[in-house]
Amino acid sequence: MDSAYLPYIVTEAFCIIYAAVMLSRLQSEVGEGRELMSLKKMIAAYMVMLATDIACIIPEFIIPSGPHIITAVFSGISVSAVAFGCYRWYQFVEIRINPAAGQNRKTERLIRIPLFAVCALDLISSFTGWVFYIDDGGRYSLGELFWIQGVVTFAYLLVPTVQAAYAAVRTREAKKRREYATYVVYICICSAVVAVEDFIPTVPVFALGVFAAIQILFLTLYLDKEYALAKQERELTEAQVGVVLSQLQPHFLFNALMAIQDLCHGRAPEAEQTVVEFAEYLRGNIDSLRCRGTIPFSRELKHTKNYLSLENRRFAGKIRVEYDIRAENFGVPALTLQPIVEHAVRYGVTQRVEGGSIRICSEETDDAYRVRVEDDGVGFDPENAKPEESGNSGIGNVRARLREMCGGSLRVASKPGEGTAVEIAIPKDRRAAT
Repeated sequence: MDSAYLPYIVTEAFCIIYAAVMLSRLQSEVGEGRELMSLKKMIAAYMVMLATDIACIIPEFIIPSGPHIITAVFSGISVSAVAFGCYRWYQFVEIRINPAAGQNRKTERLIRIPLFAVCALDLISSFTGWVFYIDDGGRYSLGELFWIQGVVTFAYLLVPTVQAAYAAVRTREAKKRREYATYVVYICICSAVVAVEDFIPTVPVFALGVFAAIQILFLTLYLDKEYALAKQERELTEAQVGVVLSQLQPHFLFNALMAIQDLCHGRAPEAEQTVVEFAEYLRGNIDSLRCRGTIPFSRELKHTKNYLSLENRRFAGKIRVEYDIRAENFGVPALTLQPIVEHAVRYGVTQRVEGGSIRICSEETDDAYRVRVEDDGVGFDPENAKPEESGNSGIGNVRARLREMCGGSLRVASKPGEGTAVEIAIPKDRRAAT
């Protein structure tokens, strides 16, 4: 074997290492969807193809005139990996274009039948020469049944290419059009290198072409993920701003200042304490704008206590608060507990002439941290409640931020005349909640 093939081996080895790095990035940066699992399996098949291609060449260096059965076996694995990679490509594109694809297991099994048949034929051909054979000179040659391999792999490539081209024309989203066009470009690159690889036998043209195409594909998915994360962060920021503005309503500020003014007449120490609580309450709201992640529950609880202290002075002690805090060592989005408690104050206990009670509890279970806010206020009918009574805007905002930032959930239960209960659940393992 000519030493000119040494750069060929080195290049393919580099492609294997780079593909392995790409696989790890897909795992940690892009996600774990069904389509991405198919893409990772396609890249893994590409790595197997390269590894077996190298394995076919190395024995020729060591035993130039030895038996070719080892080369034939590795060639069988290599062409099987090509077929497997083409099938995974078909599956990947189909799911990306139509997320509901692949749900029908019976149809999926039928589509896999040609793949299994070709892979079995490839492996058997290592000994029979039906699809390919290694001639006396150690060269890879096509067998009489190679056309079956060609038809099956071509079909697995052609169908998604046509689907992607059609979807690119039909979609109105520029991001989707760019993605679908990338799929078409991927196949065009692979087809082009197949056409020219026989003319440059000492250069791994096919390996480099597929490597370039996969890199383009990876960058497209990675950039789309970055775009989605940026959009999500922007929406969370807007939600946080909305919550803060809702907490700084003029009537609340006016009532708090008027309460402080009244305390200044003969109750200076209490007025001083109220000013401190009011300042900390305002600072807590402003600080939440700078929070990009969760904050300790203990911090959110302190902010809520400041709010309740201010409101209790305003309503002359009609708000009775009970705490049962059994867990504090966990994180929550800023302004999670306080808006729920505010809803209990405004639309629950203060709607009764005699006032009422609010109970705030937290506990740790095997799989989650749970926070519960109960009040014995007027309650509401979930079927016919007004938006402000059911908290659709404020509590809905809290629910959305819980889901996006920590995989949490929020449930509301209420009965007219009995009160309302709101429960938050924050999973210890966010992956289990998604």
